[in-house]
Amino acid sequence: MRASQNSANFAVIIPTLIIGVTPVNTCGREQQEEEKHMFRSERLEILVLGSGVGGKLIAWHMAQSGRRTAVVERRWVGGSCPNIACMPSKNEIASGKVAHLARDGGSYGTVTGSVTVDMATVRRRKREMVERHVTKHFQLYRTSDPRRERHGY
Repeated sequence: MRASQNSANFAVIIPTLIIGVTPVNTCGREQQEEEKHMFRSERLEILVLGSGVGGKLIAWHMAQSGRRTAVVERRWVGGSCPNIACMPSKNEIASGKVAHLARDGGSYGTVTGSVTVDMATVRRRKREMVERHVTKHFQLYRTSDPRRERHGY
């Protein structure tokens, strides 16, 4: 990763620039909270809409190449796959497979007692997995910014 001396080439990918848009409730609290996190105007070379598979990869590459880049994400940092689609579904399916194998263990020579599934634990495991992936995406955005050493993020 190179850090350019020319400030016009510095990347702008930092987590606070990923702005989530949420519906405004009747009191408008979400809108007020969102406006607190808005930044002043900046000149950019690259503006990426969405942080799904294509968006995050092109943004990370452009930022590491020294291009002034920002990502705007409406809802799911990293896209829908790690947040609500592919990975969470596979996580829950894996829990079901473990329960199935434990129940049918006798046919494999494994004797077990009663097998139950604690769905609260299954959901917690899924949420923790999603949080790890979102945290990793934020770390990758931070490390894509050549200014990180100078600014301490």
